[in-house]
Amino acid sequence: MARTLADLQYFTRSFIQMKPWRYDHSVHPLAWRDDVEKEFSSADRKLRVGIMRTDDVVDPTPACARALQTAAAALAADGHTVFDVTPPSPYEALVIA
Repeated sequence: MARTLADLQYFTRSFIQMKPWRYDHSVHPLAWRDDVEKEFSSADRKLRVGIMRTDDVVDPTPACARALQTAAAALAADGHTVFDVTPPSPYEALVIA
């Protein structure tokens, strides 16, 4: 978790630049791409964010539900598109499995 997007970007870039795939075979060798970072940080793009408020198995606590609502409201106020995501039935997935 990070306090700001810049903190998350700094951590992710630092971690990837350490090239962890040299030490752990399960990590994909994916280098940090400065050109992609610049493209997305300079563009005035709006996000499309899906929020899954429950998985229909365990409902979130009131505090978590409030945090999701606060995040959704902040994103929508900033002009991003926010929509609810309805997951497939986990019980049906269990039957299929």
